[in-house]
Amino acid sequence: MKRLLPLLLLPASLFAATPSTDWAPNITGVVAWQGNVTNGGAVWDRISTLQLAFDYLATSRRELSTADAFHLSTHLGGEYFPRFNALARGTLGGRADWQHTFGTSALAPVFTAELAGDGAITGESDRNGFGGTVTFRVDQRFARGWRAALRERLDAYKAGDVVFDSRSHETAIEIGHDFSEDMRVTLTGRWRQGDVVTHAQYNRPDLAAVAHHQKLVDTFKDPMTAYAADARTIGARLAFIRAIAPDTALMLSYEYAQTKHRDVQFENQTIALTHIRQY
Repeated sequence: MKRLLPLLLLPASLFAATPSTDWAPNITGVVAWQGNVTNGGAVWDRISTLQLAFDYLATSRRELSTADAFHLSTHLGGEYFPRFNALARGTLGGRADWQHTFGTSALAPVFTAELAGDGAITGESDRNGFGGTVTFRVDQRFARGWRAALRERLDAYKAGDVVFDSRSHETAIEIGHDFSEDMRVTLTGRWRQGDVVTHAQYNRPDLAAVAHHQKLVDTFKDPMTAYAADARTIGARLAFIRAIAPDTALMLSYEYAQTKHRDVQFENQTIALTHIRQY
């Protein structure tokens, strides 16, 4: 299952000119089309579906110095796939991050270190669990509206069944350009190494040979086997962001990703429309 929301909160920086109340929420809603929700490699194993998601994040900011700030956040999220109730997912957790600005210039680089944790309840009890993330990020603005970001993220998730456990690390580079105060385009490239789950309808000895765990599931109504394996994912995402009010923005994005490891090979394409509101 794709995890959209951690990336979708970033465009909220369009609202930097609007001061927010302490613990005021940031609410994100997503309508997305997933081209391969099963992570299937064979054509007959690929299933496309609509995904609905929301994210609620309330943050308190504390100034530690002129260059340092600490943020503490509460988080509530949810995902729903109309075709597959078993993939419904609700999350509750928190975030804490330290942010350091190198200098006083408007173009000064900003370093952020974040620790996040969420408990998850899903429509399929084997997927219930708890996950944690450590993220390091550097943001740099340039003249003429250009900006760049480098992110390193470490993820771990402990599920009810070992097939759905995961550990991964991901590196991402984002390049963005502000065409105006309320319009931005970003291009993000990412490289991920870690656990993935691919589903297949028929007996696949080739997948079983590289999988560290496998399990028969009925998540997608027809019986399929879920194979968990370590694999490498390379992806790219193009996003257009438009602020439609001082506290509201829309984002249209397209992402393509390819995952490979020996006989584990599949592609994902995601088109998403996101509504972001800062209160």
